[in-house]
Amino acid sequence: MTVTDEGLQTLVAQIEGILNTRPLLNLSPDINDQSILTPASLMAPMSQIGMPPSEEDPDDPDYDPKPRGKATLLRQWKMREKS
Repeated sequence: MTVTDEGLQTLVAQIEGILNTRPLLNLSPDINDQSILTPASLMAPMSQIGMPPSEEDPDDPDYDPKPRGKATLLRQWKMREKS
């Protein structure tokens, strides 16, 4: 398997993103308070970590909560693993 420069840069950026969102410590002794200190919160204190709110519309005719392409992608992945 050959990795391109662009692929390696993407992989490193994804790893960096994961590591920067790992919690360092809780900011509050209250177990219900979800405030945590992460490297990302030190680098950009006002940033919002996490996924943006969903904009899915179940009434949209193109909306498919279980995309049919998932099975195709899984099948292709398994075929590549065998070779």
